[in-house]
Amino acid sequence: MIPLHDHDGYIVQSIYNSTRNLITESNHCPDCESRHVCYDDIGCFSMDGPMGHVLLLPQSPKHIRTQFLAFKANDLKESHSIDAYDHDTFNVIDTDKKIAFIIHGFAESHTDPILMNAKDSLLKYRSDEIGTVIMVDWKHGATAPAYTQAATNTQVVGRQIAFLCNQIHKSRNVNVHNFYLVGFSLGGQVSGFAGKWSRTEYHWKFGRITGLDAAAPSFEGWEGAFLTKEDADFVDGIHTTTGGDILAGQLGFTSPYAHIDFYPNGGLVRQPHCPVGTGIACSHKTSVLYFEASISAEKTCHFSGHLCDNYQHYLDGKCKGSDSQMGFQSFKFTRAHGNHYLLTSADYPFCDKN
Repeated sequence: MIPLHDHDGYIVQSIYNSTRNLITESNHCPDCESRHVCYDDIGCFSMDGPMGHVLLLPQSPKHIRTQFLAFKANDLKESHSIDAYDHDTFNVIDTDKKIAFIIHGFAESHTDPILMNAKDSLLKYRSDEIGTVIMVDWKHGATAPAYTQAATNTQVVGRQIAFLCNQIHKSRNVNVHNFYLVGFSLGGQVSGFAGKWSRTEYHWKFGRITGLDAAAPSFEGWEGAFLTKEDADFVDGIHTTTGGDILAGQLGFTSPYAHIDFYPNGGLVRQPHCPVGTGIACSHKTSVLYFEASISAEKTCHFSGHLCDNYQHYLDGKCKGSDSQMGFQSFKFTRAHGNHYLLTSADYPFCDKN
């Protein structure tokens, strides 16, 4: 089992400080409405756009230096760099199967152990469906302590993903339904902006987006700024840190945004895997652990979700039907739209044994 590494509260404090500063700085941005910036192939960004409330324009692609690193099942350790402007690099991609993208969050990189483990599991256990996993590394645009800058940078990275996928689609005749985005924390919001750009600019939708405790600070409550079910043919979300109190580790979206929203243990901090004494971001990262376990332990762990009005009704036994399955298999339950609740255990594979 891969241990979760605590950031000693620094990351959470950075998020809190950045978003708190917005409150004191709001309405103090001269000429914000006229400020904008444009970049080749991914369009323009302005202070009156969906992320204008953070009072920062996104940094340039040259600064963010997004990398796309492809992995295949026959060699889980070897990566192949994918370049949207060099179509020969597409040769490594298995275009007959689905292409998954995994996108990290704030103050991380693609090498985060739990994300790499999720990548490995997709390729080891779902190679019948997933032929290639592309790790999206945008660490230079997601550096601490500048959370709000990273938040607005999600717009650039999202459009870069959409642009790359459109190039692959046109160059290799890939069915766009085969593009699958998996985003953790800020990566969930990157996925949302990818979906918005593909719809408006290229007039197609991603096949699926999975939001793993998609980031709430600077996104929740701001229309057009966050991942929604309109951004792909199927969107599923796992919520593990609802509530909105950043310093308590409540970093994820509280409101439902997907076709199916899962709230394991009510979506509350602390998740069973994260007793007192573990890092403050532990519950946030359990969303990734649940997703990975839904793949690697699929035969023994089904994460059965229960469609219910709220968590208390679920605990009271008012919603006994097994209506869905949290994690990778949730796409099989497309008619079970709504909020789904379940309990998990503290240890891998995290299934509740009751």
